[in-house]
Amino acid sequence: MRLRHVRSSAIEAVGYEPERQCLEVRWGGQRRVYRYHRVPVEVYEELLQAESKGTYVNEQVKPRYLYEVIGAEGS
Repeated sequence: MRLRHVRSSAIEAVGYEPERQCLEVRWGGQRRVYRYHRVPVEVYEELLQAESKGTYVNEQVKPRYLYEVIGAEGS
């Protein structure tokens, strides 16, 4: 999955794959990517528009969606 850089002090890049409903998040300064499963496209769109992307992920994504940690983008 290709990640796109976002303007955020906490998150470096995000990506979304609509067919699989996967959201990937790379936090600033980390090589690991967190892949969240069964995330609706609306959540990804809201994340991109959020004033604080880190707060949005912490409050709206982490508590609601299962995730796995992967080694690099799209691994």
